[in-house]
Amino acid sequence: MTYKLSTAHLTKPVGICIVGVGGTGGFVADGLCRLLIKSPGNRIMLVDHDRVETHNLRRQHFYEGDVGKFKSKVMAERLSGMYGREILYTVYPFHRDLVAGAFNSNHWNGGMEVVVVGCVDNARARADMTDNVHEPCWYIDAGNGQSSGQVLIGNIPDKKFLKAGFNPANHTCVRLPTPSLQLPGLLAPGAETAKPDVDCAQAVEVEDQNPTINQAMAVLVVEMVRRLLNGTLDYMGVYLDLEAGSLRQVPAMPETVARMCSVKVNSLMSEVCPCCGKKHD
Repeated sequence: MTYKLSTAHLTKPVGICIVGVGGTGGFVADGLCRLLIKSPGNRIMLVDHDRVETHNLRRQHFYEGDVGKFKSKVMAERLSGMYGREILYTVYPFHRDLVAGAFNSNHWNGGMEVVVVGCVDNARARADMTDNVHEPCWYIDAGNGQSSGQVLIGNIPDKKFLKAGFNPANHTCVRLPTPSLQLPGLLAPGAETAKPDVDCAQAVEVEDQNPTINQAMAVLVVEMVRRLLNGTLDYMGVYLDLEAGSLRQVPAMPETVARMCSVKVNSLMSEVCPCCGKKHD
């Protein structure tokens, strides 16, 4: 039995917050603008406090005239002009109150619902998102190494709160472990994709990173968002390896989560259908 991630709370226009718009994030922002070109009600916000540097020009959506400017501001203005829509941005680090205010949402529970997309390359930024994102908000994280990577989605940072996340009556899932709970190494010191003193763009220059990996990861992120918004997303992770030419999905199933988090399958199953209020065996 397959389970689709619940979109019950996404009945209003959705705010998509992209954290990190350098490598993968820049391609994701452009891809989501294309995806939502006929959905002007949905809004996009870019979060990045880094400035454009010369070594970013080879592999990111920036040009010589952008050097020294904030990445989020440059990208927002460029995409706004290209697609004729407002693109929100901030040059401050990610924080839920900042995002809630931008999307006119009362801590995301009254107003525009939010999907957070993390495209960062360090453990501290991931920890900030993990601490600030919770059910029902879905949090997508994209991370990659030299020529491989993963895109994960979840909303529960502590396995004890995964209880009754799967509803067998309507085959939907409302709770999944956050990316860092699925892959704890994401929050480990030194989990950055490049060498300690080298960022992703510099890693490409010294051939420590495949120059096309970020575009490939962005496609996976945009496809995950597309499926989430139209209610057809039935996997919680996807792993890509360009060297091996492989792509592997991790299905959103209670058995998968039970093995991953060392919990009992029965504890993950909902006994009451939210639609009719009746118990189901």
